[in-house]
Amino acid sequence: MKILDYRYIIWDWNGTLLDDVTPDLLTVNQMMKNRNLGALTLHEYRNLFCFPIADFYRKINFPDDINSIAREYHDIYSAYKQYERLHPFAEDVLNSIQKKNIMQFILSATKEDSLRKEVEKHGISSKFKAICGCEVTGEKKENRGKEMVRYYQIEPEKTLMIGDTFHDAEIARALGFDCILFSGGHNDLSQLNDAKINIFDNMQNLLAISRY
Repeated sequence: MKILDYRYIIWDWNGTLLDDVTPDLLTVNQMMKNRNLGALTLHEYRNLFCFPIADFYRKINFPDDINSIAREYHDIYSAYKQYERLHPFAEDVLNSIQKKNIMQFILSATKEDSLRKEVEKHGISSKFKAICGCEVTGEKKENRGKEMVRYYQIEPEKTLMIGDTFHDAEIARALGFDCILFSGGHNDLSQLNDAKINIFDNMQNLLAISRY
């Protein structure tokens, strides 16, 4: 696979460019502790994590009220936000692709106003043609992707999506994109292997292929 084969790169945010697995796990475990449900190991979390996010919460025996769970999650997460960081070499990869005049986008299930603030905080907003998040909690990332494709006249056959979950591979297929997956995010290798597409295990590997 060569990055130069593509005109558009679509990045997932959480878990792919942003390393937020640690604060996410700490948050989920605090929520579980509040319900006397024990705690997840990192391996268990990455094996169970899935979309829609309500399905993940059902797997860990949370109630079905996704709105109240979302509010609780965000309240607790703020205490662990300090542990967020870009994955090592992520910015180097973005710079390498930008130099080739390939258009880069972010497509995320995160609410768009929060997403923009996050990307700006890490100083990489200028790397992207557009930063596309969802408008409301629970909006499907695939639907936001369709809007993005239409608005920016993205050619799916010339597009590569880079994500960290099995769901990212599903979205890429639905939108007609090629896809590669990063095994250092929210899903473990066993889940990613089910997607039957190329997987890379660190950003240095992606940096190497981004030069060609």
